[in-house]
Amino acid sequence: MSSSRYKAALLLAASFCATAPACAQSAFGGDAGSTGGDIIVTAQRRAESQQDVPISISQFSQNQLTELSIDDATDLQFVSAGLSFQQESGASQIVLRGVGTGYSGPGLEGSVALYLDGAYLSQQIGAADEMLDVKQIQVLKGPQGALYGRNATGGAILIDTNDPSTDKVSGHVKAGYGNLDAFESEAVVNLPFSDTAAIRLAGAYRRRDGYVRTVSAGRAINPYDAYTLRGKILWAPSDDFSAVLKVEYSDRDYGNTLRKEIASGLTCLYCNTPGAIGSGGFYQTNQNTTAENMAVIPAGSGYLQGNGNLISKVLTGNLRIQYDIGKISIKSTTGYRRVLQHVLNDSDATPQTILMSIYANDGGDYRAFNEDLQISSDLGGAFDFIAGGQYQKDNNRFPLGVAGSSLGGLVPITDSRDKATAISIFAEIYFRFLEKATLTVGGRYTHDRRLHFFANNADAALAFQEASGRSQVQNDSFTPRVVLAYNTGAANFYASYNKGIKAGGFNSPGFNTTKPVRPETIEAYEIGAKFVLFDRHLRFSLAAFHYDWKNLQVGFIDAGSGGITQQNAAAAKNDGVEASIDWNVTGGLSLKANVLYQNARFTSFPNAAVFIPAYLLTPGALGQVNGSEDIRGFKTPNAPKFAGNVSLSYGFDLGASGWTTDLSTNVAYKSSYDMAPGAGGPARLARDDGYALMTARVAFNSPGDRTVIEFWADNITRAKYYNNIVATTFGAYAEAALPRTYGVSITQRF
Repeated sequence: MSSSRYKAALLLAASFCATAPACAQSAFGGDAGSTGGDIIVTAQRRAESQQDVPISISQFSQNQLTELSIDDATDLQFVSAGLSFQQESGASQIVLRGVGTGYSGPGLEGSVALYLDGAYLSQQIGAADEMLDVKQIQVLKGPQGALYGRNATGGAILIDTNDPSTDKVSGHVKAGYGNLDAFESEAVVNLPFSDTAAIRLAGAYRRRDGYVRTVSAGRAINPYDAYTLRGKILWAPSDDFSAVLKVEYSDRDYGNTLRKEIASGLTCLYCNTPGAIGSGGFYQTNQNTTAENMAVIPAGSGYLQGNGNLISKVLTGNLRIQYDIGKISIKSTTGYRRVLQHVLNDSDATPQTILMSIYANDGGDYRAFNEDLQISSDLGGAFDFIAGGQYQKDNNRFPLGVAGSSLGGLVPITDSRDKATAISIFAEIYFRFLEKATLTVGGRYTHDRRLHFFANNADAALAFQEASGRSQVQNDSFTPRVVLAYNTGAANFYASYNKGIKAGGFNSPGFNTTKPVRPETIEAYEIGAKFVLFDRHLRFSLAAFHYDWKNLQVGFIDAGSGGITQQNAAAAKNDGVEASIDWNVTGGLSLKANVLYQNARFTSFPNAAVFIPAYLLTPGALGQVNGSEDIRGFKTPNAPKFAGNVSLSYGFDLGASGWTTDLSTNVAYKSSYDMAPGAGGPARLARDDGYALMTARVAFNSPGDRTVIEFWADNITRAKYYNNIVATTFGAYAEAALPRTYGVSITQRF
C-alpha cells in the first residue's frame, strides 16, 4: 500500500470516529452495559482521571504496550502522533510537536524531559530503556515547565515500572525467538515478606544479529546484545506511609555505529575517488568495521577499553517516599544515575581510515543526582495546591579523540568535563469557582549554573591552537502556567498558557573555547476539549495549539571542531491541531487513533550553519564545506506536517476450551521531514521522504491468561527509512532503521 493510501486511511478513521454518535451505532455493534472505567494519570503530579487533566496526553498501559509491540522507548514514536524518539550513537533524540534537540553532548540537555519512576533523566545518553515490567507510560505534549521543570519545552515522557505488592507471590517468565537470529527472555517475580513489605525482581536479555552489512567485508556489523536487571523493595508500615527503593543496571552493546553514505554525484567526496566502492543496497554501508578502524590507531594512544563497539552501561538508584497527613501528601524522589559509554564513529563513512572519532580512555562518564520534594493537598473544596522544589547536580566527563589519515599523523585528544547545578521551586494553585470551572495558576523559578573545562593533548593543542579552557555561565528563569477549564464530567473544555525553558550551556566535547549556548524559551497557547461518551466506551480529545519560541538550540556538524555543535536559531513558530480517539466498540473490539497536523517552521534564522556543496564555490570541487544559509520558512527538524497512527485490537473466545485469542495491529505514518536545519544545506541531503509502518500481533491465552503464546511481526510492509541523517564534509551519512522482523514468544504466569 502506498504512503498516500496510509495517510488517507488515517484521516478517514479519525474523521469517521470523530462523529461519535455514528461510531457508536456502527456495524461493529457494542455492548452498552460494559464500561471502560477511568484512566488514571499523574500528569499534574497527582493521581487523576485523564479526562480531568487539561493537558494533551498519550497514555499506554502495560497491556497496550504489549499489544502494540512496544519493545523499547524508541518505539513510542509509532503510537503517539508528533513524537520522534531516535537514537544517534546511543543518545536519545526526542522531539514532540516539532520541539526537540539533536544530540547535545554532556554540556547541554534535551528539550523533552524524561522521567523514570519519578526521577528526571538529565542526559540523553542511555535514555532509551527496555520496556521491562512497565506499568504505564504517559506522553505529555506541550511545554511542562511549571511542574516538570526546565528542559521540558517540548513536553515530558513519564515511564513508571511496577512496584512490589504485598498481596501475593506472582510473576512470569517469557522467552521468544525471531528472524535475525533474535532471542529474548524475561523474568519477573513479586515476593511479599509480610503485610508491610515486599520485593520485586525483574530481568531481561535480548539479542539479535546485525542487519546492515559492509560492502567490502560483506558481513553484518550492527548486532544488538543487552540485558537489564532490576530490584525493588517496598516498605509500607501503615496506610499513610510507603517507601520504594529501586536499583537497576543495564548493559547494551549496539555493535558498530552506522555510517551509510547517501550522497551522490559531486556532493559525495569519496564516490568520485579512484577505486571507490559503491554504497550498495539500502541495508549496506561502505564504512569500515570497528576492528579495521582500531587497527590503525597508534599504539599507546589510550583510546578505548573493550572492542570499540557502541556500548552503554547504566546504573540507577531511586528512593521514593510518600507520607500522607490527612488531606496533605508529602512525596520525595531521590535519584542517582551513572552512565558509562564507549564508542567509535567512522566519520568519513568509507572503507578508508580518513577520519574517525573515538570516546577516549574510559569513555563517556555521566553522573547525576536528583532530589524532588513536593507537598500537595486533596481538600475537596474550592481550593487545592501543589508546591515543591527540585535539586539537580550533574558531573560529566567526555574524553574525545580523533584519528585518521586526514590528520597527517596527529592524534588529537581532548578531555572535556562539564558540571551542572540546578535549583528550582514550583507551585500551582487550583481555584474551583462556579460549579464546574477551575482556574490553575502556577509557575517555577529556576537557577542554573554550568561549568565547562577541557584539556587538550599536545597534538590537539597543535592542531587547534589551544591547550585548555575553562568557562562558566548561569541563568535564572521563571516559567508560568495558567489554565482555565470547564469540566462537566462528560466533557472537559480548557484553554492554557505555558512557558518552557531549555537550559543553556556549552558545546562539549570540543577542542576550543566556545561561547555558551543561550537558553531556549517557548510560549505555548492551547485550547482543547476531552469527551467521554456512551457509558465510557468512547473517549475523544481535540486540541489546537500555537507555539512561539526563541533562541532554539539546533545542532550541526562542525568540521572545524570535529563534532556535533549546537547554535541558537533566532525564532520559530508552530501551529497545529491534534485529535485522538479511544473507542471500546464491544467487549472484545477496540480502536485507538491519534493524528496530528502541524506547521513548525523557522521564522528567523538568517545564518544557519549548514553544509554547502563545494562545487557551488569552486567548479568541479567534491564534497561539502561548512557555510551558512538563511532558512526562514524551513521546517524545524523532525517535524512532519502530518503524523498519526491507528491501532485495532480484537479478542474472542476459542469455543469451550477456555482459551482466548487477541488480534492487534497498528499502522503509523509520517510525512516528509527534515532531520537537520535546512535539511543540512542546499543539497537537502538530511531529509526523509516519510514512511508508513505496520505491526501485527496474534496471541493465544490459556484460561486465566496463565500461558500466552504470541506471534508478532514489525514493519510488515518492509518500509525503508532512516533513524537519522547527518550532512558532513564527505556528503551525508545515514543509519538505516530495522527491516521487517517477526517471531514467536511464550509467557508463563504464576
